[in-house]
Amino acid sequence: PVKFKKLSDDTLTGHSFGNKRCKNCSEGFPQSCQCGGLYHADIQQAEGNGYIQFVQCDKCLKYR
Repeated sequence: PVKFKKLSDDTLTGHSFGNKRCKNCSEGFPQSCQCGGLYHADIQQAEGNGYIQFVQCDKCLKYR
């Protein structure tokens, strides 16, 4: 299992929190969260040849 990190860690640094036009998000993001924040997405390489997409709200820190 992969451990997800909070936005305060290095997982989603560089994203423009609260900005609907965040240039560091994966395609199709950011997206609205029920709390009023935005889900930001970042693709990172995993061990081996795989990739992981981290999706987390910039306000409530909920993962999706």
